[in-house]
Amino acid sequence: MTRMKKLSLSLTLTPERQAVSKEELPDAIVRLSNDGDEAMLVNGRMLLVPEGASSRLDGLHLLIEGPPETFSLKKFRVNADEPAAGDMVRLSPGEYIEKRYALKDYFYYDQPGQYKIKATFHNELSNEASFEISN
Repeated sequence: MTRMKKLSLSLTLTPERQAVSKEELPDAIVRLSNDGDEAMLVNGRMLLVPEGASSRLDGLHLLIEGPPETFSLKKFRVNADEPAAGDMVRLSPGEYIEKRYALKDYFYYDQPGQYKIKATFHNELSNEASFEISN
């Protein structure tokens, strides 16, 4: 009997700070880990792409949900080619890649309240965390 080995990636999202002042946003730290039994080849670019972007820009999506009536006044665009061979990273079991994103470069929220941020990688892995904007 041949036993199948587990191949598994996990995504962890952590806001740099749990509370920020008005007109600030925390940095988001995103970690992609190989929790499986074998090495895996992943796109190490972890390119941040807007929700609804072309599927050829496979990468990381961040979505922020805030209190009712809040919306982001900042938008961003991505000018990137498809991943090159050099963008691919081999992750051995237990290894990870990590990237920090300055949320203020992509979003703008200034209303006090509790916010939820969701990261989705490659349309398959997702993770949520929260932070608060105080007065």
